[in-house]
Amino acid sequence: MSLSSCGGGGGGGSTGVTVDNQGPLITFVSPAESSSLSYEANPDSLPSNITISFSDVSGIDTSSFSYVFDFQNVVFNLSDLFTVNSNSAVTNETISPLYWTVISKYSMNNSSKVDEIKVFGVSSGSSGILNLIDFVESQNIIVFACTSRNYLIYVDAATGNTVDETPLNWQPSIIGAYPDSNRLVVAYDGSNTISIVNTQNGSIEQNIVLAGEPFTLALNKNTGTAYITYQDSTQVTMIDMSDLTVQSDNFQVQPVRTAVDNQPTGRLFYAGGSGPTRGIYQYSSGGEMLLFTISEVPESISFESDSQRLFLADYAKDSVSVYNALTGQFVIGLSVGQNPFSLISSNEYYTYSMNKGNDSITVINSSSGSIQTTINLDFTPVGFIDDSTGGYLYVLENIWDISSTETGTITATVEDSSDNLSSKSVDISITPVSSGGPGSEPSSPPE
Repeated sequence: MSLSSCGGGGGGGSTGVTVDNQGPLITFVSPAESSSLSYEANPDSLPSNITISFSDVSGIDTSSFSYVFDFQNVVFNLSDLFTVNSNSAVTNETISPLYWTVISKYSMNNSSKVDEIKVFGVSSGSSGILNLIDFVESQNIIVFACTSRNYLIYVDAATGNTVDETPLNWQPSIIGAYPDSNRLVVAYDGSNTISIVNTQNGSIEQNIVLAGEPFTLALNKNTGTAYITYQDSTQVTMIDMSDLTVQSDNFQVQPVRTAVDNQPTGRLFYAGGSGPTRGIYQYSSGGEMLLFTISEVPESISFESDSQRLFLADYAKDSVSVYNALTGQFVIGLSVGQNPFSLISSNEYYTYSMNKGNDSITVINSSSGSIQTTINLDFTPVGFIDDSTGGYLYVLENIWDISSTETGTITATVEDSSDNLSSKSVDISITPVSSGGPGSEPSSPPE
């Protein structure tokens, strides 16, 4: 722990006139300056309440108070989380007010970073079969599932401001939005119940009990059909997001990865099977066909409708294989970043590979089957989504995913009534999580 400060709260002068020319005295009360400020990178370890006291002979200008947290070269202004009076400032959070993360915004035109949106709460991770972030075109909002707080967070894509939150009853594992009906489906870790959420007001419209815990979710944003599959099962559940009717069917083999054709044809593609039946299948209107066989089940699959191509991520070989979805023919194999674990294809002829091993995104030209560029990320990616209409790619990153001790700095600043300014900073040590992941789970699944 190290401290730095300026100001003192004194006074002085001559000819009998007292002049205050020193700034306020600032003291960190909780956590105390004398305590060991070392925390694991999870909300259960980080301080849930912060108290700062200050004093000055001229009195305090409470409107001048600010509090910032600098971690991993990202500065979070947390001033609005404090209740400020004449001698102190205190937070009233049930979870640490330090636990923020970022959503990076990239131009799909040139892959340049155009914004870094700061949000309160963290998603601990995702993979090719999970999705913790989506985009609602009708409202121009980003929605992401915050696993550390068990919330849905709604972010205005234009301003970066958090506009709403939905508290959830269990830890979210998959989400999928259907903008035409302003609805979003939420699946939970360890539960066979899903929630249908109204994205306009953040309310849970309905809970639906399924045949088991959802393993994959693919949502056609054109037809409004959500396809849900289950581990160790050939069953698929289809939910019409317009009227919430539910139907079921069974595939030829057990599906492991799924992707949709976001067109009126309503095709669903899935990877599954074993031995001679292991392949990529197409399902449409109750009909099913094997498109081509594969040697290994991919980490993720996606379909790009303009080029009519399927993309398969090979996590171990750091590659993406491209196939013609109409003929089933192999087109090309592409070397991407390390450990590609999630793919999305936009309708602008681009496919994006999120690479977990080296924190990067490979931009693939879907039509030519060539690598367009590589986006190097600042932090660990845990999910991404495209807004093809607006032309942006949003990447959810976890700045708390650290492997060695990092230092964060909290700084409090305040003026007195004589316009003297004081600042005080405290360095805190953030250590890797020793076991488990960030966030805590409630005691029971949704009812």
